[in-house]
Amino acid sequence: MSSQLNMSNNKIEYYIQKLFIQRYSSHPFIDIYITKTSKGDAYDCIFSEILKQTQTKGKIIYLGDSENDNPAFKKADISIGINSDPRLKPSLKCKYHIEFEDLSFFLKNLKNNDFEFSESLFEFSK
Repeated sequence: MSSQLNMSNNKIEYYIQKLFIQRYSSHPFIDIYITKTSKGDAYDCIFSEILKQTQTKGKIIYLGDSENDNPAFKKADISIGINSDPRLKPSLKCKYHIEFEDLSFFLKNLKNNDFEFSESLFEFSK
């Protein structure tokens, strides 16, 4: 066996304490990061960069499909949760929900509406 596989329990505990583990309420998956992550912080970083680079004004739409999107949902003007897997029921803290199979219709409607959001964009004729 290699020395890596013979790691002591103390060493394993040390490394586990250094990791950030993202758990989800409704499915058995976890995400493991080397540092605490927040899509809310990422949202702030990207939004501030967009403001620096452009004179864009208007509402910000954020789309996401997992619980780690919740911090960004809270910051966005319009938050849309995507139901991407019918087996999973994540607890999404967003105003609107859309099925994954309807996402392309929604995005086409948004584009055709000059990227101006309205609830009527959720009306699809497939």
